[in-house]
Amino acid sequence: MSEFVNVVLDVPVRTTFTYRVPEALQGRLVRGQRLYVPFRGRPRTGIAVAFSDTLELSPKRLEEVYEALEAEPVFPEPLLELLDWISRYYFAPPGEVMRLMLPKPLRVRGRKLVSASEFGLQCLDAGMLGDSVTDAALKALQEAGKPMDDRALRKRINGLTLARLRNLEEKRLVSVSVTPINPQRGRRIVKHLRRI
Repeated sequence: MSEFVNVVLDVPVRTTFTYRVPEALQGRLVRGQRLYVPFRGRPRTGIAVAFSDTLELSPKRLEEVYEALEAEPVFPEPLLELLDWISRYYFAPPGEVMRLMLPKPLRVRGRKLVSASEFGLQCLDAGMLGDSVTDAALKALQEAGKPMDDRALRKRINGLTLARLRNLEEKRLVSVSVTPINPQRGRRIVKHLRRI
């Protein structure tokens, strides 16, 4: 059972990204499988390409895989070999090659939803925050009455950066959740790919 997985994401870089495999998924992941992983604060779809038990960097800095989207690999070994060959021959980033090989319904980019916590609303009502950006963010979430997309919230509140939003989450003023992925999305395409 491997503790770490290297994932190809559809970003224009010539490397893979390493994620920690949660206990619930250990022993269940295989090469070529679609994984739902965090990347730059947003959930993305990637393909598992390698597994390892050791790392050169601190595993504390690694994020965990959210979930495996299918039990079977979407990219069988011959397609993984083709992806690798195209990437090396044309000197193209593996993520870009994967994006071209993977049908659009299988390339899922998730959303993060932000909502004000009870503690955050109590602090807002008591006037304990003392920060205009935090006040504005919590007021916007309170007015919305439902979770907001983090990008929409950051666009709406001037000065609310991703780092500041993480800080609000650490202080438990807001709660951030990842939108669940629709497991039916692209199911027919996956069945067709298995026949190849």
